[in-house]
Amino acid sequence: VKSLRPSEGPPVSCLKSKRRRIITVVQRQAANVRERKRMFSLNEAFDELRRKVPTFAYEKRLSRIDTLRLAIVYISFMTDLKVSMLKLQVLFQHHGERHSLTWPYADMEQVYLRTKVALGFPQKK
Repeated sequence: VKSLRPSEGPPVSCLKSKRRRIITVVQRQAANVRERKRMFSLNEAFDELRRKVPTFAYEKRLSRIDTLRLAIVYISFMTDLKVSMLKLQVLFQHHGERHSLTWPYADMEQVYLRTKVALGFPQKK
């Protein structure tokens, strides 16, 4: 048997035909069912996320990418709000009585208390 040199063509190992995986009809149907279930689950998750992020009632249904972008902005806003609320809480605890606060902080205390109630923070009794 004469060996092939590189100039004479591909090496002998490349001459074997590549085996193609043969997918049966049953396997393809099972894969389709799995994909439909995956997409259904994904769509349900996006629908739930759309219900959680604030939108205007007259807006059309948000696309997936718009839903994700809005959720990122909303989470960032809520995080900033929480940090601000915690800073105000520390400020009010530090100053104690309302009369010791000067403008603009005196009015901020009422804003802080109303926001705290609106966000569902536990109220002191």
